[in-house]
Amino acid sequence: MAVIGVLLHPVQPPSKPIMMMPSVVSITFTTPSWASRTACTGPTFSKINWRSTSAMVRWSRRRAFNPTLFPSCMTTVVLLDLLVDRPAFGQGGNAEIMAPFAPAECLLLTPQLGNRESFRSEWESNGITYRRIDVPESIDDLEPDAVICSGSRANVSMWEPWMDDASRVLQQAVAANIPVLGICFGHQLLCKALGGEVERAPQRTDSVSPLFSVGMDTLLSPTRKGLFTHQDHVTRLPPGARRIISSKHCENAGMRIAGKPVWGVQFHPEASRAVIDQAHEDGDLDDTEFAAFEQEHDGGDLLAAFAKLCMP
Repeated sequence: MAVIGVLLHPVQPPSKPIMMMPSVVSITFTTPSWASRTACTGPTFSKINWRSTSAMVRWSRRRAFNPTLFPSCMTTVVLLDLLVDRPAFGQGGNAEIMAPFAPAECLLLTPQLGNRESFRSEWESNGITYRRIDVPESIDDLEPDAVICSGSRANVSMWEPWMDDASRVLQQAVAANIPVLGICFGHQLLCKALGGEVERAPQRTDSVSPLFSVGMDTLLSPTRKGLFTHQDHVTRLPPGARRIISSKHCENAGMRIAGKPVWGVQFHPEASRAVIDQAHEDGDLDDTEFAAFEQEHDGGDLLAAFAKLCMP
C-alpha cells in the first residue's frame, strides 16, 4: 500500500498587526436628532448602535483595508461643519461635499458651538452616515481618510476663541499627511493656521467668476469657474504653499501645500444649483445675490476628484 505524506509548513504570523474592529447592528427610533431641532432641516430619526466584535486585519495606521476582503469598510471624513445654522449652505452643502464619497462615514465637528452632549447625534442620508461628535484632542484618534473645513459666517480677520480648536484640527491633519480641503472660510483658516495671513477687503464679492491657472495641479487646474461669496482674502500664503489658481478679484483663489495632499479654495465648489435655489427660497440669499449666482460653475468636478484621491 502506498503511503501519501503531507508536508506541513509552520503558520507564519501576520505581517501587520491585527485590530479588533466592531461590527454594528443598528436600531432606528423616531426621537428627533439634534440637527432636526435646529435651523438645520435634519432627519427626524436617530440610531443606537450595538457593537459586536469581529476581527479585521489592519494593514496600516490609516484605514487601508482591501475592499474585496472587507466590503463593509467605508471612507471616513472629518468635516468641520461651520454653517450648521444655514439649512441650504450648511446641511445641503455638506450633502454635496459628501456625495462623491458614498458610502462613507462623516464625522461632524462644530467647535463654534462647543462640546455639549446634547449636540451629539447620528443619522443617515444617501449612503452617508453622519455623526456629530466632540472636537477630539487629536485627529489621530478618529483615523480619518480626509479632513474638510466648510465655509462660515464668521471671519478669520475677526478671530474668535473657537477658531483655535478648528485650527488645531487642521494643523494636526496636515502634519499627519491626511488629505485636507479648505473651502472659503476653511481656505482662509487653513492658510492662517499654517502661517499665512488673512485680511478684510473693503467690499464683499458675490459672483461666479472665471478661474485662471497659475500652476499645474491635478485637483485644481481643471477647474474653470468658481462661485465666490466672501470679503476676507488670503493675502499671504503659508510657507510651503503654492498658488494654483487666481481670479480677477482674488489673487489666492486656490492653493496647495507642496508635497502634501492639502488644498484650499476661496470659492464654494459645494454650491450646486439645488443649494443656491434652496438658499434663495429659505431667505438666506436675497434677489440680488441670487442673480449673481445665476451662472453655472464646475465645483462638483473638484469635489469628485478630491473624493477619488482620498478613498482607500
